[in-house]
Amino acid sequence: HAGDKPIAQELQSGIERFAKPWYRQRAAKVFLDSASLSADPGLWSSIERALSSSRWLVVIASPEAASSEWVNREIDWWLAHRSAESILMVLSAGELAWDADRGDFDSATSTALPRRLLGAFAEEPLWVTVARGDDDARTDLDEAVVAISAPVRGLAKEELVGIAAREHRRTMRLARSVVAALIVLLIGAVTAAVVAVDQRGTAVDQSRVAEARQLAALAESNAATNLDVAMLLAVRAFRTDPSPQTRRALMTANTASAPLVRFLTARDEVV
Repeated sequence: HAGDKPIAQELQSGIERFAKPWYRQRAAKVFLDSASLSADPGLWSSIERALSSSRWLVVIASPEAASSEWVNREIDWWLAHRSAESILMVLSAGELAWDADRGDFDSATSTALPRRLLGAFAEEPLWVTVARGDDDARTDLDEAVVAISAPVRGLAKEELVGIAAREHRRTMRLARSVVAALIVLLIGAVTAAVVAVDQRGTAVDQSRVAEARQLAALAESNAATNLDVAMLLAVRAFRTDPSPQTRRALMTANTASAPLVRFLTARDEVV
């Protein structure tokens, strides 16, 4: 965990997401004890259950892994219940050296090899290297993800890379479609808002006109019997909506006074 935990987490995330259809949560489920285990009184029992439900074992080889009792114990279980043919190896530190004459790893120079893997392989396995702190670690991780995902998914690397490219294009097309749909919805919402504001303004205008007409009608009906009220109503109607109807009501109220004899024309504005 001390040195390989970041690499393990990157591999887990990469394998689960590589060439993943947009509608699926993951392309493959990868168990990682530090990320997948919950509190449990039986640690080995939990790991054993995870191993028994897995089809592949990815071993991150390093000097720390080589001396880890837990790593060797998991490999020991795997070799007893599965096969070395379903073990995939990633070298993160130290050395791995294959002795072709003996048909096995060289135990003297393979400083990263867990001891349980000595004599496990019938022929030299192909491993990928993701060196810790390497400037090209990102590129190495991407290559390792492809190299591990291919056998896990049962596909050739070229075929899997092609699927990943198609899924990426499909996801981008979907993303563009979603963005376009959101833009259309936004335009529709803005248009609806503008129409609503315009309709509200029209409704306010219609309400004001109706109120002015009602006041004008009341002013004309009160002109003969209640002139002071008629004047107030006519002024209010004209100020609310200076239309021909309200102007007529104002003139009717002004000319309805019995003592009125005649009109005088003023040369200047009357305030």
